Amino acid sequence: MARDLPIGNGSLLVSFDQQYCIRDCYFPLVGQENHTAGHRFYLGVWTQGLFSWVSDESWERQLAYEPNTLATQVSLQNTKLGLSIVASDVVDFQQNVLIRRFRITNLNPAVTEVRLFLHHDFHV
Repeated sequence: MARDLPIGNGSLLVSFDQQYCIRDCYFPLVGQENHTAGHRFYLGVWTQGLFSWVSDESWERQLAYEPNTLATQVSLQNTKLGLSIVASDVVDFQQNVLIRRFRITNLNPAVTEVRLFLHHDFHV
C-alpha cells in the first residue's frame, strides 16, 4: 500500500499515512519485516482539558517534504483547540534514528499548557 510520506536511510524506513500517523517501520532490511504490522502510531494533543489525536477530522493537515530533502514538513491546525503545529521528521543518514521536531503555536489569546502524546504499537 502506498504511503504519503516515506523517509529512510537504506536500513530504516518510516512512512506516514495521509492523517500523519506512522504506518510502517522497516528495520534492518527495508521491505522485510514491518514492525508496525500495519497498525497506526498516533500523535495526540492535550490542552485546556481537551484531547485530540491529529488523525481526527477536526485537524487540517498539509503533508509535504522540506524542499530538496527527505525531511517532512507537516502543518497541522485545529481551530477547536486553538493550536497550530509544524512538524518535521527525518531519519538520520548515518545512524538508524528517527528524529521528530514539533513547533507549537497557541492561537488563543490566553497562555495555555500543551502536552503531546506519542502512541507506539510496535510488533517486534
